[in-house]
Amino acid sequence: MAGQRPCFVAVHVGAGWHSHSAEPAYCAAMRQACSVARDCIEAGEPAERAAAAAVALLEDAPVTNAGRGSSLTEEGAVENDASVMAGDGAFGAVGAASGLRNAVAVAACLAAETRERLPAGRVHPMMLAGDGARRWALARGLPAAASARDAEEWHVTDAAVRRWRRYQALAAAADLACLDEGGDADRIGHGSPACGAAAGSADSECKVHDTVGAVCVGPGGAAAAAVSSGGIALKAPGRVGEAAIYGAGCWAANPDAASDRPGVAAGPPGVCAADALTCTFGVRAELPLRDP
Repeated sequence: MAGQRPCFVAVHVGAGWHSHSAEPAYCAAMRQACSVARDCIEAGEPAERAAAAAVALLEDAPVTNAGRGSSLTEEGAVENDASVMAGDGAFGAVGAASGLRNAVAVAACLAAETRERLPAGRVHPMMLAGDGARRWALARGLPAAASARDAEEWHVTDAAVRRWRRYQALAAAADLACLDEGGDADRIGHGSPACGAAAGSADSECKVHDTVGAVCVGPGGAAAAAVSSGGIALKAPGRVGEAAIYGAGCWAANPDAASDRPGVAAGPPGVCAADALTCTFGVRAELPLRDP
């Protein structure tokens, strides 16, 4: 029965402290993401498509630091990093990309195309950065901003702008504190008491939001992982974070019967070991897709 096919799904909405007032929104987003991934697997979709669908839903949730509502760059724009990896080694990523409806969907499409061969010795891209990702997405009919100028305003929310202004003020205060202590910010650094006191609240605020992700294992043990991130607050334009880097943002490997290796899928940085361990056990568990 399709409803009894074994699978494993886990999602993550960001490391760090999260306010209790936002907990219902986070929990609702996670439940919906798990449900979307489960439905994909139940419909016979591959694990990587299920993982990407779950992360796309998290990107659409304004409470996460991915997609809509992401942290803003120094210039006040959203630049997303995302990657998808399937257990057979297929990998796709976008870095510092603006104007993508769902960065993870573009990463998933890139991963799928890497399995295809091109004539004349050419190869499909595994990762695209900057505005090239937006143009590539448009060429394949994926939702994206019509121009680079339009892309500058995509996914920017009022809440993100308020945080951006607060971070700017805190960063400026930290710089002044460092200079007042000795006049040499480079020499004093972040270890000084004054600089630490001024920057401490900004640093803790930045830790509230982090990479979101999903790990999925299908009925046959095929594993996949997907991640997406808006990056750190006040990052330099063009910065590509770990979420887009092969082997750093996510990882997946299908089971290998010859070596008795179980399938493994690892999610966002900071929880890779836990997710990989959980998924190792998940491969061998026979979990119903829906409650009886």
